[in-house]
Amino acid sequence: MIFGNSKVNNLSEITFENMSDKLVEAVPELSAAYEKELAWWRGEEAGAHNIYSEILNPFLLSLLKSESKSEDTEEMLKTIFAFLEVLAEHSDAHVQEVVGATVIEFLYGAGLLERARNYMGPATLQMSREIEEWKPTKKSSVTSS
Repeated sequence: MIFGNSKVNNLSEITFENMSDKLVEAVPELSAAYEKELAWWRGEEAGAHNIYSEILNPFLLSLLKSESKSEDTEEMLKTIFAFLEVLAEHSDAHVQEVVGATVIEFLYGAGLLERARNYMGPATLQMSREIEEWKPTKKSSVTSS
């Protein structure tokens, strides 16, 4: 499958362990930031949640906030969300959690979920709706001590 100008050889090869590498494969524009982040970790495992939070989210923020409606920006957003859709449909719940908890919740918190929905596929749209509709209750582990 083709994502923008990059090729992901076999999407079934995406795992929780390699999904950060696959992100950079799908979006090569993130390569320099990814290498810098890995260097900061000094050989320790950065983890997918950290990589998507520290590398993808700021990049998405800049694209979605951009006043420019350039063709390049639109294509990049389509590429990223096509890749996120593949992850959202993945059979591994840990892979799906990176999309929901790390990316979509970030977009919700940044007030960019409505704009981002223009690029989402069915699985990421469903995740975004569930995140937006979620309301903590008194019995929630998030709100209980």
